[in-house]
Amino acid sequence: MQGSIRKKGKNYYIRYYEEIDGQKKQREKVVGPSYDEAEKKLNEVLYKMNTGYIDKNMLISTYLNMWLEDFVKDEMKESTYYTYKTVVNNYIIPKLGNIKLCDLKVIHIEKFLRDLRKSKLKDGTIHRYYTTLKASLNRAVKLQLLYDNPCRFVTSPKKGKSTTQILTVDEFNKIYTSLNKNTHQEKTMKLALSIALETGCRRGELCGLEWKDIDFSDNTITFNQSLTMYSDKWTITTLKTESSYRTIAISNELSEKLRKYKSAVNTNKIKYGARYINNVFNGKHFDLIFVKENGRYIQPYWLYETFKKLIAKNEINKNIRWHDLRHTSATIMLENGISMKVIQKRLGHSSMDTTSNIYSHVTEKMDRDAISVFNLPI
Repeated sequence: MQGSIRKKGKNYYIRYYEEIDGQKKQREKVVGPSYDEAEKKLNEVLYKMNTGYIDKNMLISTYLNMWLEDFVKDEMKESTYYTYKTVVNNYIIPKLGNIKLCDLKVIHIEKFLRDLRKSKLKDGTIHRYYTTLKASLNRAVKLQLLYDNPCRFVTSPKKGKSTTQILTVDEFNKIYTSLNKNTHQEKTMKLALSIALETGCRRGELCGLEWKDIDFSDNTITFNQSLTMYSDKWTITTLKTESSYRTIAISNELSEKLRKYKSAVNTNKIKYGARYINNVFNGKHFDLIFVKENGRYIQPYWLYETFKKLIAKNEINKNIRWHDLRHTSATIMLENGISMKVIQKRLGHSSMDTTSNIYSHVTEKMDRDAISVFNLPI
């Protein structure tokens, strides 16, 4: 395959022919004022085309399914695979799937993003869909299926600002004391709230806890698995990151609450006898802490729904999610002088930057409060 270089005005252009659907089509691109750069670029283009750098017939839908099954599924966490699969099947393929991979242009991606904005999705959600597409196309470049990733020339959507809501200690205590211990359900919720506030754990981590994860002699709790929904079924999976695996100290009070709850669970086992449910995932039995009266595992969504009802019942006018108990826990620790390093470990953050960025609003408040120390006479 041959090409040529010509100068027009101050810039050099490269010209070459590309065969598409059995027909040769001329292509011309501006490189810049340097002949050497134009020659280098032409040689690069011709080399890539002559060595089969592009599959001219592969549709984006075909490629994305291959990417999911051959790369994401093998190289990433199961949760990441299902997240990407949902985005690809529900959003990317319906809009871009019928375009040939080699024909994908910036204008297609720009329209894709405009359509997402018109559907009134949040900025953070649009950014996540865009980064999924970008990641898939980066792999296509490495596989020599594309010359370049057109996402490079698209202005990245804004991530969106997440407003962190927290409960005050008084608000938390109001919710906590509104529960009584007359039912197993309310005992379960009280224990869940206690662990969430003291450890800052995630919902899935909480529901994945087993009794073997509690060391009553040393008063520690270990987080090493999560109860998560994948492909329309609940299962026990690995944690979010390597740093999510952690063993942290718990108070004597929380340890005692766990002992009493375990005693109540054992009473229920006797009460239900052979009807008591053993929780099995992937052929393995799990002795979960958080179970219903009949032994069946408690879903993370139950915690979310019950917590929302408690917020409304106690007339707390805040849009608080269960995950915000994690922020509440960290905020209370920060405001009481616990170091950022300790908080990072207890929350299972992979880096200090993550912790610092999330709780910058707290450190700003602490900075203001520090002024009161210097109460000097005028």
